Amino acid sequence: RPYSFNFLEYEKKQVKLTVERQFADETEEDKEAIAAAFLTENIVNLFSAIMEVAQRGSAGGGNNDAYWLNSVRQLLRNALGLLILSGERLTFQNLHSVIMSAPSSIEEADSLAQLCVEGEGSSSVFERCVHAFYQLDDEHPRMNDCLLIMRFWFKEFPALAPETRSITLSYFTGAADPFLRGTLKQLFSPESDSKQLNPELAREGKVIIMALPVKEYFELGQFAQVLYKFIFQRSAERGAGIDEDINPAFLWADEAQFFINSHDMLFQTTARSSKVATVYLTQNISNYYAIMSGEKGKAETDSLLGNFVTKIFHSNTDGVTNIWSAEVIS
Repeated sequence: RPYSFNFLEYEKKQVKLTVERQFADETEEDKEAIAAAFLTENIVNLFSAIMEVAQRGSAGGGNNDAYWLNSVRQLLRNALGLLILSGERLTFQNLHSVIMSAPSSIEEADSLAQLCVEGEGSSSVFERCVHAFYQLDDEHPRMNDCLLIMRFWFKEFPALAPETRSITLSYFTGAADPFLRGTLKQLFSPESDSKQLNPELAREGKVIIMALPVKEYFELGQFAQVLYKFIFQRSAERGAGIDEDINPAFLWADEAQFFINSHDMLFQTTARSSKVATVYLTQNISNYYAIMSGEKGKAETDSLLGNFVTKIFHSNTDGVTNIWSAEVIS
């Protein structure tokens, strides 16, 4: 308090600035189409970071988890596309409403399509979005995307096996539900205007503290900090690319095993050029291996640790860490 961070609106503004900078010669209509595509993928990637954390420790794993995460990414991409291209307000509540009110059978899809064409008595966000789609001009620059989105919601999604659809939805709701209520809603989906804790403040000499300890807030604390860390990292990369004289900043995480994900490895490869010093603390390397499971996770952990130039080892009783440090030193 008194800060909050409406990250959906923040991403929307950042994408608009990027498009204005990189596509200055395009028409306004084309700029809007490009921005819509960028924004969709940006938010899908944000959710992926949260879902990656949300699914840790769940049954299955490996390729199975990858399949479901890709399914949810497809679901999100089409839900966001529907909201953005129809002009509906981009909020967690609307995103959740679109997904949960979509037709779940071919029969329901056919009936709903007729209602949306007529546009009378559209009671749900989904119906209003689809009705707006029907009003778009055939020459709309993203008409091909619109057709793909409509095909997904009225052909592919309703035709999924009930169990497949149910699991896909549960992956989404598991990550999205905390942001629809309580503390995370106040912090990340505020209904009233409040001071915004934009990550660029770190470049102005401010220290941003995420006071949501995992031992007190559990998964909510994890989700919030992983989300903000991900946006901070992207902001750092974006800012360094625009301004060569940008002030340096730092990213500090105690009990870092709670907050790492696959993006950390990619960020750390360019953190120096982004002028960000990263400090991660953990009791032992086995903590990272346990979180970043599987061969891919181990490779990502080794890459992350390899990009940490300065390593400090204290007295340690974990054999894996001691062997690793001995090999690094010699």
